[in-house]
Amino acid sequence: MPIITPNREIWTRPNWVIRKHLLEKLDHGLSKKLTLISAPAGFGKSTLIQQWLTKNKHTAVWLKLSNADNDFFCFIQHIVQEVRNIISTACAITYSLNDVRKLPSNKTIITQLINELAQIEMPYVLIFDDYENIDADSSHDVLRTILDSAAHRVLPIVVLTRNDPPIHLGKLRIQGQVNELRAPDLQFSLQETHVFFTKTLAQMLEPAEINVIYERSEGWVAGLQLCQIELNNTIQREQFLKQFSGNTRVMREYLLEQIWSHRSLEMQALLLVSSLLERFCAAVCDAMLSDETTHYVRSRRVIDRLESTNALIIPLDYDSTWYRHHNLFRDFLRQRIQHQWGANHVKALHHKAGLWFLNAGLADEAIDHFIVAQDFERAAEVIEQHLHLYINSILG
Repeated sequence: MPIITPNREIWTRPNWVIRKHLLEKLDHGLSKKLTLISAPAGFGKSTLIQQWLTKNKHTAVWLKLSNADNDFFCFIQHIVQEVRNIISTACAITYSLNDVRKLPSNKTIITQLINELAQIEMPYVLIFDDYENIDADSSHDVLRTILDSAAHRVLPIVVLTRNDPPIHLGKLRIQGQVNELRAPDLQFSLQETHVFFTKTLAQMLEPAEINVIYERSEGWVAGLQLCQIELNNTIQREQFLKQFSGNTRVMREYLLEQIWSHRSLEMQALLLVSSLLERFCAAVCDAMLSDETTHYVRSRRVIDRLESTNALIIPLDYDSTWYRHHNLFRDFLRQRIQHQWGANHVKALHHKAGLWFLNAGLADEAIDHFIVAQDFERAAEVIEQHLHLYINSILG
């Protein structure tokens, strides 16, 4: 039985993995102004909200945002139209501005919209989906002003996005008015992964095989779904499971379309060189990129941007110094750098990384990179030097 929202039909699907702990967390945020679900593509943001609406029978105004909503008045009228799909008489004055030749100021229009939203007595959830498409400050200001007002009534505003929006999140956190779910919250647990494959595979896997898929996918929902599609469409299951990576055809197409193609050239350059490292920081990326681009890439700034746009990089410490790539994305990037830059170029990058790790006192990582770069003489020197230091430390 579907629940009808103004522009979206929400079906209860038989193969849903019901995420009870996340639904409870969404319920706990009902009294807050904002529920923010921020994660990379393919983490099940929309599906989770569909489950929540189905469970609670909430009335929902669901806006699927596009680049057109960067036009201030288009964004306003998009909100108004979806609200009026629930209550046909709502926001009548703001709606009538469609027929006005000379529009009032943006501030006046927002104030009028907020006043009319506040007059709606029926509780509803206002959902902004694909908010990463919004980059105009005038449109951001609409949401910021609504959040600062009382127009949200009882139920929260829900924002689904791949990027953190500039809507005064720090202020909302201090006020205790934001409920946040991020990639670590949304990734499937091992138990959920077993449930998912039990519901979706025509021929069930052994528990040990599911465990391997889980470790490679790290619970990334899209990765599990693409793996399931491949498994249901192949007769060489054992071979596929041995080769499961970010370079299978459907996985590569998804990563190319949803993650890679949305990045700037300097982001792509940093992603490529950092994929050669088991862990990376801004300083080692600066060293590797020193001669690779026509302009100086400030790796710290680029990494910050990649992190804020949820580009499948994972921080390894609290002060955001060291990072790693998601397993499947790293597979994709390593194949891409080999094809784009060639084996000799990649060896040179490993050599640069080895020198940086050696100067940073990280001998083990330096040795690994010198070996990959086929500078066996340098690797042997480092091994010998640090073996002596190790023996001397034992002998006292």
